[in-house]
Amino acid sequence: MNRHFQMIYRSVVTSIAFLPAIISLLFFLFSVLAVYLELSFPGNDNRISENLQVLLVKGNDNARQVLSALIGGVISLTVFSFSMVMVLLNQATSNFTPRIIPGLLTDKKNQFVLGFYIGTIIYCIIIILNVKPGELNGDTPRFGVLLAMLFGIACLFLFIYFIHLISRKLQIDIIISSAAKHSVDLIRKENRERKKEALVLPPDRTGWHSLCTVEPGYLNEVNERRLRLICRQHNLQIELLHEPGVFLLQTDAVCRLSRDIGTDKKLRNKVLSCLNFSNEPYGERTYLYGMNQISEVAVKALSPGINDPGTAAIALDYLSNIFCHLLQGKPGQAPEVAGAPVGLIVKKHSLEELLFLFIYPVGYYGRQDAKVHSSLLRFYSRLLAEAPAAEQELIRKLLAEQMESITRHIQSPLHAELLRKQIKTGNTV
Repeated sequence: MNRHFQMIYRSVVTSIAFLPAIISLLFFLFSVLAVYLELSFPGNDNRISENLQVLLVKGNDNARQVLSALIGGVISLTVFSFSMVMVLLNQATSNFTPRIIPGLLTDKKNQFVLGFYIGTIIYCIIIILNVKPGELNGDTPRFGVLLAMLFGIACLFLFIYFIHLISRKLQIDIIISSAAKHSVDLIRKENRERKKEALVLPPDRTGWHSLCTVEPGYLNEVNERRLRLICRQHNLQIELLHEPGVFLLQTDAVCRLSRDIGTDKKLRNKVLSCLNFSNEPYGERTYLYGMNQISEVAVKALSPGINDPGTAAIALDYLSNIFCHLLQGKPGQAPEVAGAPVGLIVKKHSLEELLFLFIYPVGYYGRQDAKVHSSLLRFYSRLLAEAPAAEQELIRKLLAEQMESITRHIQSPLHAELLRKQIKTGNTV
């Protein structure tokens, strides 16, 4: 039950309607409060009204006309704004990758604009319901109408801000740099957490008990902090059997435990609630999510329909920054501690696996482009400078393979010779 509640909570919080719903509710409560205060205490605002006569409407019919115009205008603005967004998202899906769509839709700034639009409409509707037809001035919520006009003007400025925001969000360099920053921040956070608590490996795990998944899906996120807390609280050792991004069937074991917890249903659910399964390979709270985004953008840019090797080169430069941070922190590696009483054993992708997942596709689809080869040479040269001794042999082999690929696929002898000179001098362009 805890797992299902957690899934429902996450789907609600990450929904595009979550923040707009809260903002709309606040507007509704504020409109009810404004109408109650103004109509319950008539005549108390005359002194203030004298200084704001230019801004206050006179007569109920005028107030209804203003509010009707605001309601229609803001509804049109809302429809136009998000119709434009759907068109831009469709273009982004065609030109880049569909993986960027969830990030754009769930962006808090976009949700705030949507919530403010809807909240303004709700506020105007509540106010107009309390304006009776006729030319009576005594029961006109004049300050309520004034606030409605101010909200309408604010919607116009938010519309301009919204256009600016969306236009920047759909720039490919912004998409790549944002994904790279997200991954680097998560790598740094993970490295800090791993320094606080060492990973422990008992010498013998033959008698451990397997725990299977509840439903099929991709293991896209692991809450390591909560799992370590469970290990300490219940004197337990847990070994994760798969890396994030692996698809598991309902009969597949996802982890092994040092003792059987089959009869303890509550503890079993607590452990499974730390393992998030989804229809997407990588969750947003893992650094693999941003790496996958950047790699897919690069591959899409190298497709015959787009043919944009410059974008692929930019993507490789940002991927080199992510890989260098991985090599510096070396997450997932820790000394073995025999006989440790508690601990969490996390399985992570090796450097070779990460290069195969995110770099090999870019090299394969860009094998006939000299600019992509130059970026790949620069990529491997940076990794070689940051890699520990145990990983340098792998990177040297990949550099040698890259040189062989240049010989096979670059038809221009001049370009091929230039690339060879760059790798010899370490000055890749």
